[in-house]
Amino acid sequence: MPKNDRPKPKSRVEEALQEASVAHMVCQQTMVSVATVGQMFEALLGSLRDNQVISQSDLEAMFHGVAARIDAKDITDPYVQIAKEAMRRIVEEVAGRAGVQIPPSGEVRVPERH
Repeated sequence: MPKNDRPKPKSRVEEALQEASVAHMVCQQTMVSVATVGQMFEALLGSLRDNQVISQSDLEAMFHGVAARIDAKDITDPYVQIAKEAMRRIVEEVAGRAGVQIPPSGEVRVPERH
């Protein structure tokens, strides 16, 4: 049997479970990749700040700009709204670790220099 051929499921339920298992595995792999890139990004920002390549006010402008852009997206789909809220929380968490406080949603303005 070729490597890519999976055994045929016996029922629609088994087929759905098989597909859900594959989707779950792909989701986990994606989460690990995203977390790794996020850690690299945070380390890079910290290094740039520590070496005085960028200032704390540069970080504030960047994080406030990202938060404002997320807030500005007009979302009607409830699933996309959940994703938007998750994005906002991630920005707040990463900003907090960088010493930047993000105001509540809707209170952030895009910095003028962006």
